[in-house]
Amino acid sequence: MKTAEVLEKDPVDPGMVLASAGGERLAWLDAESTRALVDHARRDYPNECCGLLLRAGGSPAPPLRLRECVNAQDRYHRSDPANFPRTSRNAYFLDPRELLQIDRACRKSGESIAAVYHSHCDAEAYFSEEDVNRALDDGRPLFPGVYYLVLSVRCGRPIRAKTFCWCPESGRFELAGEAILRD
Repeated sequence: MKTAEVLEKDPVDPGMVLASAGGERLAWLDAESTRALVDHARRDYPNECCGLLLRAGGSPAPPLRLRECVNAQDRYHRSDPANFPRTSRNAYFLDPRELLQIDRACRKSGESIAAVYHSHCDAEAYFSEEDVNRALDDGRPLFPGVYYLVLSVRCGRPIRAKTFCWCPESGRFELAGEAILRD
């Protein structure tokens, strides 16, 4: 995807389209998962929430299933503040042990990770330098083909979501889509 598109809610299912190209939906959340995502961001505010969107096997673009994760940033900050200087107020960290458990469960169920999501509290939905650093390993995507969804949460209310994906041509993450969240 080289250009970003403002994505509207699907008229058939009032969930949220995360990315599309040429009018084709590449990834979307159904209404129930969209509500769960918004509820997760509200519940964790004023701290960042985080989790995964899982894709069932077989179909190129099925609706995604939300899997909330624990933001382990504060725990790692307490034990190693030099390497984890931020708190969960302005950072997230997916615990590698939890990711390993999810990966094992996905292998059994035939699911795969379609997107990593997290919120920015009282800030815009953008892919920060910290987000980029966490998404790369030696300059390459840690999770190839996976989207990154960032929610802007203002005063406890999720207002905007933006999706980013790795673009091999530019060698960076680019905006793949966005949605305005309304109550």
